[in-house]
Parts: sequence; structure tokens; C-alpha cells
Amino acid sequence: MHGIRSQIIFYMETTGIGYADIAERQGVSRQMIFKSLNGDTNMRITTAQKLAKDIGAEIMIVDKDGNEAVPSSQTYLQEITENNIHITIEDLQLILKPFELDVTLKPDDE
Repeated sequence: MHGIRSQIIFYMETTGIGYADIAERQGVSRQMIFKSLNGDTNMRITTAQKLAKDIGAEIMIVDKDGNEAVPSSQTYLQEITENNIHITIEDLQLILKPFELDVTLKPDDE
């Protein structure tokens, strides 16, 4: 399964959402959004959540097989955000779920 960055980029490409669109929504530069999604640095889960929300999706924690969402994932992610816990996207297995669809987005493995 692709990482959450790849899933966000794939969804952006599929829906026609550009880096500049997200940058405008967040009040930051296009370069900052590009660096967040394409950089080698560890992205915080809160950053991934914000990016997902700005493209009309949510982040969900999945089980070890990557198939089923953990039932309490949204509560857990909310606690991380509210308590400013430093967890990176590499610490969790994540999937992107667009709001307007009733399926999770899983790009084909290369």
C-alpha cells in the first residue's frame, strides 16, 4: 500500500486539486505544500489530517492488512490533535477516505 502522502497526491491529481488550491486554503505558499507532500521529512499526523481535510477527505487508521478501518481511529486521531502529541505519518498505517465517496482510496501498487 502506498503511503498517505502518495494517496493524497493521487487524490489531488484525480480530482484536479492543485498545490496552489491547498496553499490558498491554508494561507501558506505553494512551495510549502509541495515540500510537505514531496519532502523527505517526517510529516506530523496533524499536518496530514489538515491536508486531507483541505482536499475533502479524512485520514483513517487501518489494521495490519490495510483493509478495515480501526473503529476508534477518528477518536484516536482527535486525541492526538487535541493533545498536540508528536506522531508522524510513519508511526501509523493510514488510508485516505474521501468525504463524498463511500469507499477508501487505495491506489494500485506499482
